Amino acid sequence: MGDGRGPDVTYSHLTHLSPPWCGATYDPDIIQGLCTGESTLLAQYDFDRRCAEVCRDQIARRNPDLGRYDEMLPVGAPESRVTLGEGMPPSCPYRGWVRNFGYDGFS
Repeated sequence: MGDGRGPDVTYSHLTHLSPPWCGATYDPDIIQGLCTGESTLLAQYDFDRRCAEVCRDQIARRNPDLGRYDEMLPVGAPESRVTLGEGMPPSCPYRGWVRNFGYDGFS
């Protein structure tokens, strides 16, 4: 592919869902919102594999849309991804950081 993915790169590195308070795990392919203890389920990813398979330069060469981050999205296959035409955030500085937080890293 011309999108910076090598031939052996897995589409998503989502491994399981888990509540933040216990060690329970849930299948990410089953639609569910809460664990049996009524806690929200959080998506868990294999960050080590992601870092081993995809480098920053590869991601930078991809199209500037949400698909750039496919490995970190909870979608198992490209044909399952839904988009609303999202683009990248604007690259203009927010001057409110200076006013509100004293951060002037834009100069």
